[in-house]
Parts: sequence; structure tokens; C-alpha cells
Amino acid sequence: MGATGNEPPSRRHEDAADRRLNAVLCCMMLTMIVFVVVIFTYIWWEGSPPAYSVAIPSASGLDYRRSAAGQSSARPLLDPLFNLTVRITSRSSSKGPACMNPTTSVRVRYMGVQLAAVSVPPGLCAAPRRRSEELRVVARGQDVAMSPFLLDTLARDVGSGNALFKVVLMSPDGDHWDARTCMARIGKPAAECSC
Repeated sequence: MGATGNEPPSRRHEDAADRRLNAVLCCMMLTMIVFVVVIFTYIWWEGSPPAYSVAIPSASGLDYRRSAAGQSSARPLLDPLFNLTVRITSRSSSKGPACMNPTTSVRVRYMGVQLAAVSVPPGLCAAPRRRSEELRVVARGQDVAMSPFLLDTLARDVGSGNALFKVVLMSPDGDHWDARTCMARIGKPAAECSC
């Protein structure tokens, strides 16, 4: 004899009720998971902010000169020039174009010292659906003073192709500043910026 045939009717009804309850709970859980996945996918697809990146195709003026001719105690100065490619990539599928704030400035730093800066001209926008637009700008610095140690380190790093520059995109955002930082090397592919 099977075990189910000997069970009292109330026990069989309880087992059937438990199975139905488990099925309902399982369906509810599955529905909830699908709902959360759909919401997160929508937010990621529609609401993701644009991505920014910066490349330094070339640079010059990283060799130093003395601030006053003939004075050995004069502090060495740099007049750097960085050719930059600033890129914005839309990560939205249907919103309008992703545009860089027209008051954005780009600052190039090396080990905490600002070497050059430039304002990005207005109008850099990328159409929706993962399209990118880029703009070439020239960041300049004049009479930038650095310690002898940093100058030696910079010269060594530039000579070996390993000079790592922090490029910061700064723009006002309400009552605070939005700063995106990219770590870039001269002549290397574009570096993705982070907030």
C-alpha cells in the first residue's frame, strides 16, 4: 500500500495547500526578480550619465629653463603645451544628446602640480545610443615652477614614456563642482574618466 492512500484526508489537503503555497511564493519571488532586473536595466539603459575620456596625443615644453639667465639659484620653470583629445560618449538610448557643460575646464597635473589648463569650447555633444564625439584642445601652462626632484622625475618619466598625468575635467554643478579625473600617458589610448 502507498503512503498516500493511508493518510487521513486532512493531511492530504494540508500537503496540497503547502504545494500551492510554495508555488505561489515561487511565482511571486520570480516575478519580483524579473521586476527588479527590468527596473535596473531601464535605469542603466536610459539613465546612465555620459562617459568621458581624455587622450594626450602629444606634449611639448616639458624641458625646463631657468627663470633668470645666468642665475644658478633661479628656480627652473616649464612652459608646457598638451595636445588633448576630450571625448564624450552617450550611454542613453533615447534621451537627447549628452553634452559637456559649456563651462568645463581641463587641467593637466603631474604629481600634484598643475602644469596646464584650457576651457573646452561649448557645443561638444554626443547623440544617444552609445555614440561618441571628441574635440581637440590645447592646454597651456606658463612659468610653471617645480622642485628639482619633481623636474628630474618628470624628465625621467617622459623619457621612458611612463609619465602619468592626471587630467581633471572641472565644471560647476549647482552649488558644487563636478570633477572627473582621467589618468593619461602621452601618446597612449584615451583614458576613461572617473567621478
